[in-house]
Amino acid sequence: MKFNQDFFRANSNRLAKKNFLRTDFLFFITGIIILGLTMLFLRSPLKINIHDTYLLIAKTDIAVGFFLLFLILALIYFLFIKLNRPLRKTLGITHYLLTTISLVAMATLCIFSSGESMTQPFDFMTFITISVLVFAVGQLILVLNIAVSLLNKRH
Repeated sequence: MKFNQDFFRANSNRLAKKNFLRTDFLFFITGIIILGLTMLFLRSPLKINIHDTYLLIAKTDIAVGFFLLFLILALIYFLFIKLNRPLRKTLGITHYLLTTISLVAMATLCIFSSGESMTQPFDFMTFITISVLVFAVGQLILVLNIAVSLLNKRH
């Protein structure tokens, strides 16, 4: 019994020292989840009617685009860790949350709406505009985070 308690205590201390909430892991795992869920459950195309043009976009193409975006962001954070200039964690988590929330909101609206509802003026365009602005603020936070990291004198 004493061996198990000592083993647990030693491993919990070792695990507490590890940093499991790294931003690059968050972006990578989220991208894989989005790609996997979309590939499994969404097969029909996104239908958008703009004036006299009827666009059909595969939802898997949208998911692959989101995955690539999340992969690129994960690689940016990983690159700065390998360059021994890690980005600030609070700014990184804020960037992750704003990016993820805005993209999931836009994807949810596009995926679960039909072609007819996309032509109605309702608040779809307002919602998309707000989501794009939130996404842009998130990317500005990434630029700020990179600038702070590069201007920081200590490594």
